[in-house]
Amino acid sequence: ASANSMVILWAYGHLTGLSSYLMSSLLSERNEAIQALRASEVRFRSLVESGPSVVYVFPDSDIFALTYISPQVSELLGYSPEECYAQYGIIAKTIHPEDLNAVSEEVLRAWRTKSRIVTEYRVIRRDGAVRWVRNEVAYLPERGAGPAQWQAVLVDVTAHRQAAEEHRRLQQWLERIWNISIDGIFVIDAQGEIIMVNPSGQRILGLPDEQITSQRYDAPLWDVTDEDGIPLKPGEYPEVPEGGSVWVFAVR
Repeated sequence: ASANSMVILWAYGHLTGLSSYLMSSLLSERNEAIQALRASEVRFRSLVESGPSVVYVFPDSDIFALTYISPQVSELLGYSPEECYAQYGIIAKTIHPEDLNAVSEEVLRAWRTKSRIVTEYRVIRRDGAVRWVRNEVAYLPERGAGPAQWQAVLVDVTAHRQAAEEHRRLQQWLERIWNISIDGIFVIDAQGEIIMVNPSGQRILGLPDEQITSQRYDAPLWDVTDEDGIPLKPGEYPEVPEGGSVWVFAVR
């Protein structure tokens, strides 16, 4: 194709060619990952607000001793409250060995400064399963006859971490396709304006990013044809889906 020419290969689901199929699949998986991440965030807020979160209390004089732990510990760690009281330092013992040093440093720093901390790390349940938890610990100073103590809330965030990791992996995959695709890939907003273009799109049109993203996809500037080289008339251009926020098409 010559400079400033576009050969439309596909638009928002009307696809031809292997690269178009790959991008469509990736976009679909990315949307699913984003939805999973959002759903996990909703579940996370629900867990924090209504359980099953584990609340436990330990004295400032001995951070490994428990004065209280809620019944939900059975579900999260696999130990009953009675077993937790009987096993000195049980909370620390469940921390994954690879995370233990970092968590210990954070806890000791908070203990010395009497400051609130929030950490995320892995724990090993009684049955050997590995879970991610979020632990929020706050200092409660001495009040009247009551000794100074610490209160902590432990929440299972495994699903949230998994969704975030899947989203990160798919984002990296999309970025790789975006950068290596031989097709020009354009992202269009609901008004038909080009808001993103990959390196191949800039090469095909012979223009830098800033000169492309300031234009509409159907601007007179472009010489747009179908795959047979036949120029497209204005009425033959793909239409932006009604109510859509962004959509994508590829050119060659």
